[in-house]
Parts: sequence; structure tokens; C-alpha cells
Amino acid sequence: MAICACGEPAKYLLCGRWFCEECMWKALDNPVPATLRRNVVFFDEENREIHAPVCSICHDRIADLVISETAFCPECSAAKKEFPDADEFNGSLDAAGKKNGLYKGASIIDFPDEYVCVDVETTGRSYSEDEIIEIAALHVKNGAICDTFTSLVKPSCSHIPWTYAEIQERGYTSFFDVPYSVFRDLSNRRILPGEIVELTGITDDMLRDAPAIDEVIPKFWEFVGDHILVGHNAVFDVSFLCLACQTCGRLLKNDYVDTLRLARSLLPELSNHKLSSLAEHFNITNETAHRAESDALTTAKCLEAMKALVLQTTTVSEFRRDFSDPAWKPSARSLKKLYAQKRIRPSELAAPGTVDPSHPLCGKSIVFTGELHMPRADAAQMAADVGAVVKTDVSSKTDFLVVGRQDRALVGASGTSARERKAQKINDSGKGSIQILTEQDFLRLAGPRLEAGVL
Repeated sequence: MAICACGEPAKYLLCGRWFCEECMWKALDNPVPATLRRNVVFFDEENREIHAPVCSICHDRIADLVISETAFCPECSAAKKEFPDADEFNGSLDAAGKKNGLYKGASIIDFPDEYVCVDVETTGRSYSEDEIIEIAALHVKNGAICDTFTSLVKPSCSHIPWTYAEIQERGYTSFFDVPYSVFRDLSNRRILPGEIVELTGITDDMLRDAPAIDEVIPKFWEFVGDHILVGHNAVFDVSFLCLACQTCGRLLKNDYVDTLRLARSLLPELSNHKLSSLAEHFNITNETAHRAESDALTTAKCLEAMKALVLQTTTVSEFRRDFSDPAWKPSARSLKKLYAQKRIRPSELAAPGTVDPSHPLCGKSIVFTGELHMPRADAAQMAADVGAVVKTDVSSKTDFLVVGRQDRALVGASGTSARERKAQKINDSGKGSIQILTEQDFLRLAGPRLEAGVL
């Protein structure tokens, strides 16, 4: 007789593990929150890059269904149907938390006498899809470094997309059949994208024997304590660190000072306010740029230099009182990127052949915003092929808004585009009911479910 992990006789087999009825209820009622989920990246048979979530229930298979921010693999989806009264997860960690968001402190304007300067190196730009590969924290008091924390971090899985050929070589016929342990095995597979290795100098071999994030974060969290954090473009570092802390059962709610924000106000004459430009302006040498400890040290020195600059003409309290963020404007690089995006002209989309009138997108009005993994024109054609009506702007008649990654240099500090804000306003006013989708949500709706595991 099969035995559940709790020691009771088991009745249900789920993704290779046996559960008694009570433990099955617990598993289905307590899925991991979406913000704590990790994705697996792979190429489907049409060579599209797919970022697929791992199942929120069993944590052992790729999910093919997401409902109310809960991801289900096929087996757990079937099990859920046998327990229809199990509560749907509402996306919150607790009643006081931020739904589908991060628990973190506020961005403040200050030059504290004591703080912890932090920096992270990561596998990419997205805190929800990418991972930390190096953490550094410097405890600074009155301008002097009191203590240092630094560690490389082994990612939970490779960030080189898997191919269908690779899983076939391992004896699987579908991505859905592959246990997550296979994706986590980094012993003989590339881990980091080439551009990250080139940028940071951190190699796969340096990470294979590094501690995992759940070993590093408790030590980092204890080191930071309740001190104010400091970082350059701190929202990037703090977002990664907050999510990592949540994943490990801790909350990082420390307020933080962003030297990028200070530099934009204090040094408007600079052509840009990157850390390297700021260091050059203050004649500060960054020994090893894009390594966490060296960047954290450079950031701390820049903060102290800006503090000295402020004290030449005023006091810190007066500066804080009179501070205002400069008017936002996109950089030349961001504008170039914006105008380089191919515009969607609905009239240029190929007319669909026979369409399925029962398809969830057939006859629906759909708009795209942000940067997608695939060319936006291809996504628009995919929508048109199933009978959707592609539009260029949001209105009360819009049914779906597909939101890709947003460049904050283009959309501002809010991180939301004008189309997304307009959709939210329409929904709030009751004039429309626009469903906001991620790119992966859109692919699940529009794309066929192929044997290779296309979502």
C-alpha cells in the first residue's frame, strides 16, 4: 500500500507522489503565489521562445493552464476537478500583502549616516523571470565600510532555452512530461546567456558549486537588518532581492535610497546618469565593473560624493525638503528603440482562412503594448489567424490588451504604458471590461497546443 509523506495511507497519485485525502486538499488549497513561481524557458517546434511557469501545486511539471494566478500542470488540473470545492488562490501572501506584487519599502530622499549599499548581478532584466547570480552588501557608517557580505548564487535552472531535441535525447516526448529536477540539473549544461557572461565575467563553472538562493538569502537578510538600503537604479536590485526574500519566507521592507534618482536631480548637465558616468564625473575608479561588490563600493562612494556636493550649499534636511524629481523625458536611446519597433497596421495583416467561431479570441478586439519576445507583427497575425480583430489603440470596445515588457525609460517610473493606464481607467469607470493578458496568456489562448509542449 502506498504511503503519504505524512505517514497515512495514500489514495491519490499526483506527478509521481502519493497523497492521502487530507494532504491532497492541502496541496490544492495552498499553491505557491505567482510572484514566487519560477519559469522554464524553451523553444517550441516553431522556434518561438516560451517562458512557461512551473506548476503551483506539485512544483514538478510545466504548467499548461493558469487560473487566477495559479498555474496547473495537466495532472494537477485533472486532480483539481476532483476537488471542486478547493479554494482558488487569490494571489496574496497574506491579508495585509500587496496582491500579485512585492513587499518592499519606499524610495526615499536622504543621505543617511549609516546604511547598507547593495548590488546584484542577474541572468537578465526581469525579476519575475530571471534570477540573481551574485549579491553584494556593504555596511557603511559615516562614510567608512564596517562590514561586507558577498556571494555568488547558483540559479535554480538554466537560462539557456531548452529545445525539443534536448528533451527527446533524455527520453521524453513532451515538455509536460519532464520533471522539474531535470531542468534544475546544471551539472553538464550551459547556465548563463552569452551576453551575461560577457558583461559580468561570471561563468557557468563559477556558479555550478555556488550556494543556492535559499542558502544565501537568510545570511543576507540577517546582514541587512533594518538598515536603509542604497543602490544605483535601486528599484532593479531591490525588486530582485525582495522577491528572493519572499521566496525564502522573509520580507525585505527596508526603505531605500536610489543614487540614480539623486544624480538626475543634482547633476542635470550629465548626458546620462549611469553608474560608470557618475563614477567618471567624481573621479572614482570602479575596479571591476558589473561585479556586485565593486559596483556596490562605487555606488557608496558616489553617494558620499553627492552628499559632500549638497553640503557645500545647503543641509541634508533642506535638500530633502526641497527635492523634486526632474521632469521625465525618454533618452535618445529609448526613443530610437521605440521608433525601431515595427508598427502594426491591421490593414496589412493577412486575412484568415476558415476560423473556429468557438475560439476564445474569435471576433474579439485585441490591442498590443510593450516589448514582446516575438515580433509584434507576428503576434498580431497570430491573433488575426484565429479571427481576432487587431486594433492599434484601446477603447471601451476593446476585449483584450496584451502587455509585454515595459521599458521604464519610455513609460516612466510607473512601469505601465499609456494603453495599459487607459484600459485600467476604462475598467474602473465601468465603461468597458478589458482583460489584460501577459504574452504567455495570449499564446495559451491563440496558439495550438502541440505535442512539443507549446502553451
